[in-house]
Amino acid sequence: MAKVKQSVKSNSVLTACIGLIIYVANGIRLSIGNSEISSWSLTELLINYQGGFVRRGIFGELVFNTSNPIYYATLFQKLALVFVLIGLILILVLERSSISRIFFTAILIFAPGGMHDMKEGGNFPGGEWEYLDRKEIWFYAALIIFYFLIKFLSEKPVVFTALFTLVSVVTILHHELFVIFSLTTYTVLILSKKLKFKSLNSVLAGIYYLSVSITFYLVNKFHGDGEVAYIIWYSYQAKYSDFVTDFGAIGSISWSIADSHNLAIKLINEGSVLYYIYFAAISILFLLIYTITKFKTKASLGFALLLNVGILVGCVLTSYVFLDAGRLISMYTFISLISLNILSESLKKSTALGDLRFETSSEISEVFQKNFILIFLVGYLIFITLITRVNHCCPQPNEIPLRSFLGLLN
Repeated sequence: MAKVKQSVKSNSVLTACIGLIIYVANGIRLSIGNSEISSWSLTELLINYQGGFVRRGIFGELVFNTSNPIYYATLFQKLALVFVLIGLILILVLERSSISRIFFTAILIFAPGGMHDMKEGGNFPGGEWEYLDRKEIWFYAALIIFYFLIKFLSEKPVVFTALFTLVSVVTILHHELFVIFSLTTYTVLILSKKLKFKSLNSVLAGIYYLSVSITFYLVNKFHGDGEVAYIIWYSYQAKYSDFVTDFGAIGSISWSIADSHNLAIKLINEGSVLYYIYFAAISILFLLIYTITKFKTKASLGFALLLNVGILVGCVLTSYVFLDAGRLISMYTFISLISLNILSESLKKSTALGDLRFETSSEISEVFQKNFILIFLVGYLIFITLITRVNHCCPQPNEIPLRSFLGLLN
């Protein structure tokens, strides 16, 4: 009887979580027949480099050579959006703990950069996936694939590494930034395993690192410039003048890192850094609470925190190149959430295969868990108390209207 009650309770939580995700996602309805995704024009989606490796848009390069690039560019993007939504729901289904399911859903929807923020203005219904755009959506799709590769192919290291490498290389070709997150995730997974220097697994790991490094080098070596940007612009104008009415993101092809860095400095000097740190802190807090509830041993918790810190540092390093703070917070939130599940699944599989580096007997006590969460909650409250009293130019965090849960029902 106790097992039946537990099963009913668990399934009820799962049903409620899936229903909430679908309800929020339903406010983001995309028509495959349109030549735009919300307000994103063709120049934002279909960016390709003529005569060189693609830095941002290998899929744009592919569809540019089809009979109808406008249709296929938006179709690819919308299929990616649907894939990510279904993949996240499947990961939620495979969660065992009800409390983990609740936190997973809460982060997915309510954390800064979550699905709620991805809708324009955060209004229900309607809006757009503001930060699930042409680049980041492929990052999330790749990480979801990693999760299922680990789940179903961990016992086949050669096939697993080949597919893991292929997905990493393709995603880096689409945008080189993925190298930071793929290397971070893969390295933490490797550190958690027993890896002998002269073994098949070490050779496979070497192949992965070499392939990713070469891809990253080539993408940066053969990047676009101002001349390439204008070639692309005029190639669009010749055939799609009705759709392509602005230069759009093509202009960023000719940017150097120094140009992007100067823009970032300008935003820092004229904007409010604390305003964005406030929202980043919320995501960090949510993910730390999720981490402590999901990883039950001290060693696994240590690897989870290492992974979280690595992704956070990766996002900070990325801010040197561009400082779209909303996009960075979104990337940190989603990539950390999915990567933590990748790590969790990897640890389970390593335990079953007997190649886990550490012992699983040293479990975290409930007292430690509660104190850990309490420390971060208190620290966060102190942080909010300080940050909302600092004068700065932009709207301060305490001036932002809070979005209540009941607001979902309006």
